[in-house]
Amino acid sequence: LFSPHTAGYVDMIRAVRSPGSTLKPFVYAMAFESRRVHPNTRLYDRPTRFGDYLPHNYSRHFTGEVTAAYALQHSLNIPAVKLLAKVGAVPFVARLGRITGKLHIPRKDATLPIILGGLGITPWQIAQLYVGLAHGGESLQLHIRPLEKHALVQNKASNTSASTHRICEPEAAKMVTAILRTIPPPRGYRDPHQQIAFKTGTSYGYRDLWTAAYMRDHTVVVWVGRPDNAPLPHRSGRQVATPLAFDILLLVDALLPSRPWGWSPDYLGTVAPDALRHLDHSARIVTPTMHFLRPEPEARFRSAGCHDVTVPAAISDGEPPYIWYIDGTPLASTLPNQDIHLGTGGHTINVIDNKGETITREIWVDAGECAQ
Repeated sequence: LFSPHTAGYVDMIRAVRSPGSTLKPFVYAMAFESRRVHPNTRLYDRPTRFGDYLPHNYSRHFTGEVTAAYALQHSLNIPAVKLLAKVGAVPFVARLGRITGKLHIPRKDATLPIILGGLGITPWQIAQLYVGLAHGGESLQLHIRPLEKHALVQNKASNTSASTHRICEPEAAKMVTAILRTIPPPRGYRDPHQQIAFKTGTSYGYRDLWTAAYMRDHTVVVWVGRPDNAPLPHRSGRQVATPLAFDILLLVDALLPSRPWGWSPDYLGTVAPDALRHLDHSARIVTPTMHFLRPEPEARFRSAGCHDVTVPAAISDGEPPYIWYIDGTPLASTLPNQDIHLGTGGHTINVIDNKGETITREIWVDAGECAQ
């Protein structure tokens, strides 16, 4: 802590980061609240185009027909984007902003990618939102509790005068909590009475590893990352942040036991109301034809000495010309074969063909000997 060698003087609680998938529960809550879907509504997780946006899942695979509850438990991207398209990206951000304060939107108006981590938010703001889920959709304004004894009275006074903010209606918050309580704990941990609800997140490039976990009276948000924004390759929020969140939450609960929820997450049953059996979606279903010939998925390369590495890339099928993006920067060439010069670290290759079909490949370049 406070070490200059690890940037310990940087207050990462207030640092703006990508939330990964940690905002997904709130779009589900708003969709439940507006009666657009029910946790047991069935919807499709398969390649879907939203205008010029073609998202994919973290696993690169699609599950087919699933329930909304299953989609949230497994953090599927396509269903979350579908629900945000129903709720509206701008109203969604506006409601969150009324609770958390300013959110950092990369464009003038919020767009669908925000639900997959495409905005800036702080761990403090994430905690503010999850406190709301734990308290039936109503979030009390967070504050720092002073350690000095004489300041505790001031803290108590400020606490009683703090305003509350409603994220969603109580029944919607209960539905989301029921779903998050049924996510299996990380390996080595037990929650036999399903008192812990939690959601993980991993941002683009493995730079932010999140877990937000809560019981009825305690909420914990864990962010794992580096202040210099360097990636933590091939690590996820569930692998790294979730065990820490469980350790902290169980320790706090041992010292100050939380009240039990008093209801079972099984109350949702397995069937949606007749009017909500299936999601009525207008997004066009597409079957991708274009695919990468090289590089291989999650391929690793090593630079020679201090020089950039040349990565051969090629695609097949699709409709030319092709637009290549390397870490968001377009290439001049529109051919199906490219020699890409890359420095060390993680990189994302996106290709869009003339029909608008998009494919993505993530690779890693290890540092050469002179850089170590």
